[in-house]
Amino acid sequence: MKSFLILLVLLAAGARGPAALEVRLRAEAEVATDFVLLRDVAETPEAGLGALVVGRSPEVGACRTLDCEDVRTAVRRARPELREVEMTGALAVAVSRVAPRTVPGSDAVAEAIRRWGPLAGEAGRGARCEVEVLEVEPAPEAGLPLLVKAGERRGDAWEFVLVAVDLAGEGSGIRARALVRLTAEAATARRNLPPRRVLAASDLETRTVEVMPGAHWFPAGAWPVGRCLDRALRAGEVLSDAALRAEFVVRAQDPVRIDVPGPGFAVRLEGKALEGGPEGREIRVKTKDGAVMRARIVGPGRVQLVQGEER
Repeated sequence: MKSFLILLVLLAAGARGPAALEVRLRAEAEVATDFVLLRDVAETPEAGLGALVVGRSPEVGACRTLDCEDVRTAVRRARPELREVEMTGALAVAVSRVAPRTVPGSDAVAEAIRRWGPLAGEAGRGARCEVEVLEVEPAPEAGLPLLVKAGERRGDAWEFVLVAVDLAGEGSGIRARALVRLTAEAATARRNLPPRRVLAASDLETRTVEVMPGAHWFPAGAWPVGRCLDRALRAGEVLSDAALRAEFVVRAQDPVRIDVPGPGFAVRLEGKALEGGPEGREIRVKTKDGAVMRARIVGPGRVQLVQGEER
């Protein structure tokens, strides 16, 4: 019986958090960009960590040393929930910087990627965008404007489909692979925060972190203080809108305008909400003449009929 209880305790302890992550450090590495990434200097089974920045690169032709504690600290900062980061391999890595490999057409492709809607939108909120083009096929003709038609992250790199538009308006398809890194001064959890916590300013801190396009992070000065967490946040984790409970734009007993769409016409009724919810939720509403209907919230104080009178 005692052995069984010990086994249960050990299993419970293992379920509380992820197992140790092994990071195998190389003895030497070459880089060609301003930042040293984890994949440049080490091997790890977790592919998503490959793009993690572990330090700044030396000048071209120079060398610097990163020891295992530098790398361990960077990994722990990115993954604070890990119980252990096990460093194996070399005790330190000598990082030398070489001149960047020139990919034909890479400047034009990088500029088009920076102008791509999702990335340009993040830059407009204060994020910094770094693009390193790895492959371009075929190389675009000089002088033709490039437009990104699609972009998708695959592992550490992004794959893009671009179109070069010539003077006749005809487009030719171009495929490119690039490393894209967005960093921003964003709100992060100062400590482990439980779900359903109402956020206070003391729960958050601003840090320079890597963000994803469309993640709805919160820049400095725009913290969502007073909002309620929908899930737990780890210390150091970036706070995004997806971690927050949706804000109610209609509450029970609020007066609402009920839009009743029809073929070629629209009717507006006055009523009140019998339930509350965020935009997009279906709720029951009651008209002034007492009819109870189901409607979808489309904005503050506005709903659209989705079902006729309840019986």
